[in-house]
Amino acid sequence: MNFQVPQFIEIESKIFGPLSFPQFIYVVGGVAIAFLFYVAIPFFYIALIPMIISVLSGAALAFYKVNDRSLIFLVQSMIKYYAGSKLYLWKKDVAKKDVSVSEKTPTVDPKKIYGDKLHELSWSLDVKENIK
Repeated sequence: MNFQVPQFIEIESKIFGPLSFPQFIYVVGGVAIAFLFYVAIPFFYIALIPMIISVLSGAALAFYKVNDRSLIFLVQSMIKYYAGSKLYLWKKDVAKKDVSVSEKTPTVDPKKIYGDKLHELSWSLDVKENIK
């Protein structure tokens, strides 16, 4: 049995002439909103600015692409980002200090090291090691 495999699945079908269904809806929606502005606002020159904005936004949603994706995906992502909850985490940056070994290392005669002195020296070395 031979089956026909679809070849161009990324390309939308052109239903209304050169326009796909979503493109047609965006263009018609922009023109419809422009018509509503024309009817609702009595002065044509005042209504002209929102009419132009609505037609251009409908055309941009239909035809403008950002990173090979339709503009509507960018608008949806913006709405999700601004409407969604955000979690901010703050981590304190520990400033790494450059400690020179010759400046901070105490000079101790190894023959004079005994009990308490040895404990104190090991404690100071542990503290300096944790700082680095």
